[in-house]
Amino acid sequence: MPDSCCAVGCMNKRIKGDKSLSFYRIPFGNTEESNNRRVLWLQALKRENWSTSMIDNARLCSKHFISGKKSDNPNSPDYVPSVFLYRQQSFSKKHQSIERFERSCKRTKKNTEDNLSQTRAEN
Repeated sequence: MPDSCCAVGCMNKRIKGDKSLSFYRIPFGNTEESNNRRVLWLQALKRENWSTSMIDNARLCSKHFISGKKSDNPNSPDYVPSVFLYRQQSFSKKHQSIERFERSCKRTKKNTEDNLSQTRAEN
């Protein structure tokens, strides 16, 4: 039984006695519905070059579902996992870049004002 989540960037692990996380197998089966669901899950996971045995042994933690657990209802948003680090990361990196830029502008402005004040004091 795998001890960690297969989602890219997820560090969640199965800990004995911890009931806050559940781990789910990637859907499989012989029906068209289960095969379609498997494809949707694999698309959501965005993993490349996975062999069938790797997919069959993989587990996904409950943190990747909006409600915290998977749903077997095709109309539910939790029918397919949708909460992933790669989606948040792109926003986060953009936000960090903007903050870094704003801090740099403030430092440049402060240094310019300090230099201007120092120049005036010397004259």
